[in-house]
Amino acid sequence: MAMERIDYTSLMFDYDRHMPAAITKLSKTIDATDPDLSEFEARNRRLIHYHGGSNQGVAPMSRVDYYMDASKRLGADPSGFFRLFTVPGMQRCIGGPGPDHFDAPTALEHWVEVGKALDWMIATHLTGKAADRSHPLCPCPQTAYWTGSTNRAENFKCRPS
Repeated sequence: MAMERIDYTSLMFDYDRHMPAAITKLSKTIDATDPDLSEFEARNRRLIHYHGGSNQGVAPMSRVDYYMDASKRLGADPSGFFRLFTVPGMQRCIGGPGPDHFDAPTALEHWVEVGKALDWMIATHLTGKAADRSHPLCPCPQTAYWTGSTNRAENFKCRPS
């Protein structure tokens, strides 16, 4: 079967006319908005999701809302297979004024291979190559509460928000 040639350039794209159809066609595939994680959980999978608290592209509370929607959809706390960590001061994936260096892959590997999820992770902020402060990352719905110097992770405790 021969493929039909389509003469199309990006200059032909009409946002008002074409965008609704593109969203309809692609959103089910590329958007992470469906809170039904029951099939994921049934396959005994593990998920660590993190989001920068200073992300300017995607609102941090949208991820918290997603986590809470997943909880409601499951009718239970999803923390047995799904952990969300909001990273204070981190922008999109890295950078920003807050501690943004942490080891989520090793935490996930430990969870899968040992069967124990971490109750928190430590994030550090680097100036040059030197760590100048650290902060615990608490899994949702917990928050790190300050108990001393704001530059040291051990001066925070994770507890329910």
